Amino acid sequence: MIDVARWLVEQGLEQYAEVFAANALEGEVLFSLTEADLKDLGISALGHRKKLLRSLAALQAQQELATTRPSRESQNTSAGFAERRQLTVLFCDLVGSTELSARLDPEDLREVISAYHDACIQVAARVEAYVARFLGDGVLIYFGWPQAHEDDADRAVSTGLALIEAINHLKPPGGAQLQARIGIATGPVVIGDLSGREAADTVIGETPNLAARLQAIAEPGAVLISPITRRLVDGLFELEDLGPQNLKGFANALTVWRVKSEIRANDRFEAKHPVGYTHLVGREEELSLFLRRWQQVKGGEGQVILLSGPAGIGKSRLVLELREQLSGETYVAPRLQGTPYHISTPLYPVIQHFENAADVKRDDPPEVKLDKIEALLARNTGDLDPAVPLMAAVLGIPTGSRYTLPELTPQRQKQLTLEVIFQQLEGLTAGCPVLFICEDAQWLDPTTLDFLELVIERIECLKVMLIVTARPEFSPPWDSSGHMTALSLNGLPRDQGVSIVEQMTKGKSLPGSLLQEILERADGVPLFIEELTREVIESGIVIDEGNSYALAGPLFPPVIPATLHDSLLARLDRLGKAKEIAQIGAAIGRDFSFPLLAAVAERPQEELRDMVEQLVTSGLVQPSGSPDTGVYSFKHALVRDTAYESLLKSRRRQIHSGIASALESQRPETKDIQPELLAHHYAGAGQTQEAADYWRRAAERTIEHFANSEAIAHCDRAIMQLRTLPPAPERIRAELEVQLIKGVAVRAAKGYSVPESEEVFLRACELCETLGDRVNLVHALRGLFGAYYVAARWSDAERVAERICAATDGLDDRVLLCIRWTMDGAARLFRGEPADACTCLQRALDCYDEKDREIHIRLTGHEMASLIRFHLAIAEWLSGKLDRAMRTSAEAVDIARSAMQPFSLAQALGNIALLQILARNFDAAKELTRETVEISVQHGIPDYILFGNLLAGTLTAIEGDLRNGNRLAQESMVGLHRAGWRCLIPILLVHIAAAAERAEETDMGHEIARNALSMIRDSGEAIWEAEALRIQALIKMACGADSAEAEDILHAAIDLARRQKAKAFQIRSAVSLAHLWMRQGKLHESQSLLGPIYAEITEVFGAPDLVEARMLLDKHH
Repeated sequence: MIDVARWLVEQGLEQYAEVFAANALEGEVLFSLTEADLKDLGISALGHRKKLLRSLAALQAQQELATTRPSRESQNTSAGFAERRQLTVLFCDLVGSTELSARLDPEDLREVISAYHDACIQVAARVEAYVARFLGDGVLIYFGWPQAHEDDADRAVSTGLALIEAINHLKPPGGAQLQARIGIATGPVVIGDLSGREAADTVIGETPNLAARLQAIAEPGAVLISPITRRLVDGLFELEDLGPQNLKGFANALTVWRVKSEIRANDRFEAKHPVGYTHLVGREEELSLFLRRWQQVKGGEGQVILLSGPAGIGKSRLVLELREQLSGETYVAPRLQGTPYHISTPLYPVIQHFENAADVKRDDPPEVKLDKIEALLARNTGDLDPAVPLMAAVLGIPTGSRYTLPELTPQRQKQLTLEVIFQQLEGLTAGCPVLFICEDAQWLDPTTLDFLELVIERIECLKVMLIVTARPEFSPPWDSSGHMTALSLNGLPRDQGVSIVEQMTKGKSLPGSLLQEILERADGVPLFIEELTREVIESGIVIDEGNSYALAGPLFPPVIPATLHDSLLARLDRLGKAKEIAQIGAAIGRDFSFPLLAAVAERPQEELRDMVEQLVTSGLVQPSGSPDTGVYSFKHALVRDTAYESLLKSRRRQIHSGIASALESQRPETKDIQPELLAHHYAGAGQTQEAADYWRRAAERTIEHFANSEAIAHCDRAIMQLRTLPPAPERIRAELEVQLIKGVAVRAAKGYSVPESEEVFLRACELCETLGDRVNLVHALRGLFGAYYVAARWSDAERVAERICAATDGLDDRVLLCIRWTMDGAARLFRGEPADACTCLQRALDCYDEKDREIHIRLTGHEMASLIRFHLAIAEWLSGKLDRAMRTSAEAVDIARSAMQPFSLAQALGNIALLQILARNFDAAKELTRETVEISVQHGIPDYILFGNLLAGTLTAIEGDLRNGNRLAQESMVGLHRAGWRCLIPILLVHIAAAAERAEETDMGHEIARNALSMIRDSGEAIWEAEALRIQALIKMACGADSAEAEDILHAAIDLARRQKAKAFQIRSAVSLAHLWMRQGKLHESQSLLGPIYAEITEVFGAPDLVEARMLLDKHH
């Protein structure tokens, strides 16, 4: 029973004793008091109410720990559903129990085992550990269930050391010495009743087995820990590396560490970063404020700063940065550190500080401890007589006959003790200013808070700056004043998050998608950014390529680091039953609506409202809108991830199935506007066919909005789902549909000729042949043709065109026939048959029907009417139909503009710009090129950005800026080659070579022309060869070569163009040869050569080539 009057005296609030007695406030009733109740009792001072409530909370926790007896009945309380979670397991074994049983009477042995069990129970209770099993002389203890703590691994290792010591002090009959050996392991487990037959604390996973194996190889009196545990406690304990150990049941050797002792650290943050920490990023304003307050302190104005923010936000790092900024100054920095499992131990942080400051060691004799404390107090206290016994009592040091503690009431003793502690702080200011740091105030015991309140009351005239760091839930019991400053730290912006990642990777870049994943999940919390990045580097997700990291495989979200797991899970475990609602919300997503939550949770409305309100009050989610219709959002993505990952896979499937059903019934429009959401939930539910179908729909929808990268991702997910199904015809057809959609998206997002494009369409062809599907085979071959077209693999493209012709023979389908004649025409055009190409492409136009436009776009990604026309325009120009070519090209661009399809527009603009360069209409070409680049940049079309720049470089060279033009063209060509693009490049190089010849840069021109000709002959893109030969001849003449050699090359160009029926190139070569002959006086030969060719091309008398030919003919006459 609590002595209420004595308790109030201890708090210095004995004036309220009569009020408590008059209202019969005693026993368990005390713990139900609220701040409103205290107001009703007439306690008007806010500070008094806060002090009473905090003291009651600590008293209740202390009583719960003191009365907890880990019997099987009291400990085996179910924590709800079985779940996945990180757990630290301690396995303790009593050494030599077999020999002990042989020597002792069974009754005596029973007493020994009972004492051993009691010792384990008591030590575990100090840190809120869960004693799960007594296995004869073995004990299994869990840290992190049913309630997780952010320092569960620390607690486990401290408990291990304490158990070794406690068991050593047990005295069995016969004087034998008891010893234990302990193994500790951390890792993921499933815990709970999985079948209805197991105990609620049954654990499945390798973690308990690992703890048992570690215990088995431990020496008597030793504590061994696993690699994960070691990572979590590194810097807090002195460890000995035992090297790789072969453990029974484990395929690979594991490195094991022995725990030697706990490291007494003044600064927990520095202890947890033994090899250093990242440079502080951001926080310039806060640091500047700290430094301004420090200047006031040095002037004699004491200051208090309350620095609050969630775990990992950088409070301790900011304080450390302040100390680094002050490294050139003289000051002292006492420190108090709150800890979660000493919240009920009066003055625990003060005790730790005094022991550290006096260098008191655990194994020091009492008289040595007293000497050290006496020496410490003497520095700042003139009268040791009251100070030493008061502090010795706090520290638990016997004073013997040296000092006598006077008879005092508990309250008076407390007051005098706080005065002694304050005198020590005050004495430190005599020589220099004091930076007094108090970390984690949310875990301070009430008496230490009383001491801080005393400091705050008297600090104003002292050279002391008190910095108190705390979590947001901390409510300071003291009133604010003019010398107090409250600061709250928020998450860092994206650019500062990137800076932290770069520090962690030592300047090596991460793949953009992975970097974005880290930043989104970390929500600007520096610790989260650091640990997620470290996890990515150490987990094998990426490969070190020297100056950067590359993905080792498909991108999956990084797992929650073990270093963060306990902290995040602890916040969820504090929710109690409301944790289930957090898990359902997490399955819905980062954001979840109340109506959808209600449909899935299937709980009474009032109960659900209360649970959601608990989530809001806890600070884990934030609401928007009205309670019954609003949306709730997890404040941190990692909290959401932790809640989700704690669900068993079977429970996840159940919840996702409920979500998908609710979405289809409550929001039927989701099928059309957000099919990927339904796909996600059906995939989570294990409903593979439905998931694949919705991923396909999502891909189709995103292609319509030109979101091609997203479409590829949707297709990959659909294919992944389908490949888990048996290979039935339905599954094969479903995959075929997805592969065809993916091919369209890959071409638009990455380029026609990337390896992935060829792979997709080859796979689609394979599926078509398996099904005997001629219709879709045409579409698959059309995609494959596109890959070969852009790669200038013209022999392959020609074979594919022949396969398309064979596949469409006998079919009466205008869409397929349109594709057939388009592919046949394109192949003939670039292989050097422009006249036949005109015939084929005209037949394609005859087959095209505007009604089929959407079908063509969906199946090919092209505005087909435009694509046919720009190929036809080039074929017409080459065939000498110059006027018609210009009209056709204008139609191609107009159709592409009206289509509102960016890829088709960029393609049409770029190809018609090329045609205008061929026709020497350079102003028109410049405008079309500018628009090509602009559209491609705006919509993220990488190939046409590069091709547009290649066109721009060519035009720059033609206009006379040869060096810059050639540089831009060569840079663009490198990018195109990297993307697999080879087509059309040679003819642009030919024009740059011609520009070099005009600029008298003959060496450059010769090299470029030679490369162009080589590319033409290697690829089979023969249509440009006649023009390449012409430019080669001009350069040779400019170099002073024998005119006969140049004449031979020009004759070859004319003959090739004649055979190809490429009249535009034929007349151009004829003009060049006519110029040569006229300089040689061969006027008749030149007229005989030029006249007949000119007569065949009379559509546009203003065309530059025809104007030049006419001038030569007129000169002869």
